[in-house]
Amino acid sequence: MPPGSGTAPVAPAVWRDGNGRACAYAYAAEEALTLHLPGVGWYRVDATPERVTAYRDPHAADDDVVRAFHSAVLPLYLSRRGFEVLHAGAVCDSGGVTGFCATSGTGKTTLLHALTARGLAAWADDALLIAPGAGGAPTTLALPPHGSSRPGTPDVGTAAPLRHLVLLERHHRRERTPTLERIAPAAAFTALLPHAYCLDLDSADRKRAMVERYLELCAQVPVWTLRYASGLQRLPRAIELLNSKLGLGDGEQ
Repeated sequence: MPPGSGTAPVAPAVWRDGNGRACAYAYAAEEALTLHLPGVGWYRVDATPERVTAYRDPHAADDDVVRAFHSAVLPLYLSRRGFEVLHAGAVCDSGGVTGFCATSGTGKTTLLHALTARGLAAWADDALLIAPGAGGAPTTLALPPHGSSRPGTPDVGTAAPLRHLVLLERHHRRERTPTLERIAPAAAFTALLPHAYCLDLDSADRKRAMVERYLELCAQVPVWTLRYASGLQRLPRAIELLNSKLGLGDGEQ
């Protein structure tokens, strides 16, 4: 239980890594959300008043505690408040925001660094926040990388239209050229859901709202699959493909 809580929470939701090991536990109640990240610490997020209390694991560095808050705690809390949040990084140019979803080891972080080095603004690191639909194109709110000081980095909460979503996959054969293919809305819905942050799937109302919003998202926003081989030398060709097909980087911020 979190230090100083006095009582042990019950019935946690459990997240597991790619090897099946438990990597996070969440305890939800009306008045608070409590998260335990083994090796990092405990986080209690109170709704009224809105505040976060963190209890650092003795072996965790302060940077680890802050990074975990931005990559895990904040997205889950925002999901609980009614936003849809994708586990995705994103960049922004004058045309809007392009988000990138990927499983671990696919090269998302490297690709995002390469895109921002070419002048695109860093919009999101690990959590792409999508505002509840109010008609028209879906809107995303900026959650830029913590501590980013690059010129053009948007302020937290800045709004912009969501232009494209790209799912990253690795070619197993290094000689393969990169490919970028648009996914039909029904297939895109199935492909995006595993990348969604959500805490309250036991709630029928929350599950229904989430499904409706993702169906609407896939109907309005083009979703693509980018397949490319590993290796820094292959990144330029992948970026050229993104630029030629999606206009990514045309008229940068």
